[in-house]
Order: sequence, then C-alpha cells, then structure tokens
Amino acid sequence: MNIAFFTERECCPTIGGTERTTSLVAGALRDFYGHRIFSIFNKPVESSVKRFEFEKSICIGLDEPSAGKLAEFITDNDISLVINQGDFYFCEFFHNVVSQRDLSCRQFFVFHFSPGSGEEALISFKETFKLWKRNKFSSEAIKVILYPLYYRFATRRFRQHYRNVEKMADRIVLLSDSFKSVWMDYAHPGDNGISAVNFEVIPNALTFDHFASEAEIEAKEHRILIVSRFDERQKKLSKALRIWKEISQKEHMKDWHLDIVGDGEDRTLYEKIVKKHKIERIHFHGRRNPEPFYMRSSLFMMTSDYEGFGMTIIEASQYGVVPFAFNTYASLEDILINDVNGYIIEPNDFSSYESKLIDMANNPQRRSIVALNAVKNSRRFALDIIAAQWQNLISNS
Repeated sequence: MNIAFFTERECCPTIGGTERTTSLVAGALRDFYGHRIFSIFNKPVESSVKRFEFEKSICIGLDEPSAGKLAEFITDNDISLVINQGDFYFCEFFHNVVSQRDLSCRQFFVFHFSPGSGEEALISFKETFKLWKRNKFSSEAIKVILYPLYYRFATRRFRQHYRNVEKMADRIVLLSDSFKSVWMDYAHPGDNGISAVNFEVIPNALTFDHFASEAEIEAKEHRILIVSRFDERQKKLSKALRIWKEISQKEHMKDWHLDIVGDGEDRTLYEKIVKKHKIERIHFHGRRNPEPFYMRSSLFMMTSDYEGFGMTIIEASQYGVVPFAFNTYASLEDILINDVNGYIIEPNDFSSYESKLIDMANNPQRRSIVALNAVKNSRRFALDIIAAQWQNLISNS
C-alpha cells in the first residue's frame, strides 16, 4: 500500500517527538511490511537538519492553491491512506479535498497528546498582563482586557475541532486507552448521550533497540538526566531546576550531576535561572543524540504539565535510567507502576519529588532493582510490537 504521513513540520527525527515517532513508524511499515511511504508537510526546516528518507515529499499550504497540489500528489502516487499526525486544520483541509474531488483515500488521525491539552498552550492571564505593562498597544496585551471572551472562544473552537475529526477521519488513534474518556468528556462536555467514537489505541514505540543489561546498570554514574524540548509552557523545566537546586545542596548529593539534553526557545530563560540562583553541577548539552547520556545516567526527571505519552520516559526505562514524573497526564500510569519501575509524584509536590530522588540516589541496591524492572517493562514498546499493531489497523480498516 502507498501511505503518506502528514506532519506540520518537515519530518526530521531530531526536532521533536512527533517527528521522531513518525520516522519510526514510517520506517517500520516500509521495512517490515513493504509499504511505500510518502510525506506531506506544511513547514520546511533548515537544510542542515537530517530528514527521514521518504519515497517522495510535498510541502503544501492549507489553502485553495494547495488543494490541487495535494489532490495531484495523492493521485499521481496512488496513495490510499494518509496518516495525519494530529493536525486539526489539515484534517478538515484533507477531508474537503478528497470529498470535492471524489478521491479514494482514507485518513487516520493520530493524537499525540492528552485530549484537551491544547488549552494548556493558551497564553495565560499572568503572561498577558506582563506584556500589557511593557506594551499596552500590542495585540497580546489587548488579550488582557478581552481575556475572558478570548478564552471562551478559543476553548469552544478547540472542542469543535475534536468533533470535526470524529466526522472526518476514518480512524482516531490515541496513545492510551485512558484517553478515550478524556476525549469524550472534553469534546462533548456534559453530554452522556454521545455514542462511543471509533477509537484505536496504539502507544508510541521505542526509539532505540538497546535494552540495558544488569552489568550496564551496575556501571552507571551518579548523574541525573533530562531529555526535553526547551518549552516552558509544556515541559516546565523551571520546576526541574528548582528541584535540583534543593537536592544538589545536600551533603550526600555533592558527587551527583544534572545533565540536560535538548534545546528550544526557552534556553535563555533556563540559563538565567541557573545563573541567578547559582545552581551548581548542571550541564546544558544542547540538541544531541541522547543515547550516550541514557547509557551513563542513573535517574531521569520529567516535570511536564502535560504530555501525550512521554517518549523519553520509555527511552529512559529501556536504558535502566529510573524515571520520575509528576502525575500530570493520564497515560503515565500506562507506562509506570509507582515504586516498581519508576516514580509517579503528585503534581507540584516538590517535597516528595526531592525526597524520592534523594532516597534513590543513596540506595544503589534498590535503584538497581527498579532499573531492571523499568527495562523489562519497556520491552512491550519495542518497535516490532508497535509496528505490528499499526499493520493490523491498516489491514483491517
């Protein structure tokens, strides 16, 4: 079958989790099952970034001139299925193109976050007030005055996007079974009469094929790791820095270090926090291959306000890096069993987060047991297992 993936940004596996997941699934469907794989995207990236090698690619806008280009691309390459990686606007655009031109091409909509999490990205009242004080005539500052109406409009629009997807996509793929009820509650608040939507559940696959051995776990260094995009609204790395500031000052943590792998628009913010509070033994490594860091690290931190599945949690697990995360997204409990293969901390309970990190740092025997449990648990997310679920969905839809 000829299958195209739509991603908002050009599919480069190093620039984000959605792009990395797309590359993994696309490669597996091609290599394991012989599908021909194509790419449709909306925003090109800089030429120096490594791209996934699709058979053919096309960059389009979501406007009328691009409708003909998309229809031609689908027809010329005999594409039977488009897997939309969570873009509401493309879902509607594609549906209209296919319907108006009577094309025989299905669409699967894959949602990579917890349903409703788009509201988390709305600029907050606090942020807009700061902007208003700096520039009272900016478009963002005006939102301070209009914020209640703006928020109400935006949330209604978000919910309508979900309902449109239900009508326009042939399948909706979620990352967790727990997200089914979250989707329904968000898209149809207070309406218990809505019949169940035809959901499928397929989690993310592991990026790497290595699983840490007991010897590798025993050889780990006194290092805590964060692998993340520098996006404060979602990832909340400021919370991780706060936690590290507290525990790094403890006498029995003096030989531990914090490594942060990643980059993004909020890098300057985090560097300023480190400088202002004189936080020691913290290392920003930029955008790097995280494998060597997983190999040597003992503990892993996540402090996100929301996630879809938390790919770095399962990556850390496969390398025996004991994961810690705030319980801020439903699928976390699909991955971790608290105090068995990682640690789930109640949102913003900094005291518990700090004490559990310190306990694990100073109990190597217990740390090894939890790390081995994490490795064992991560094997269910191996690429061949997840690819088989995708193949089953494609074959039986």
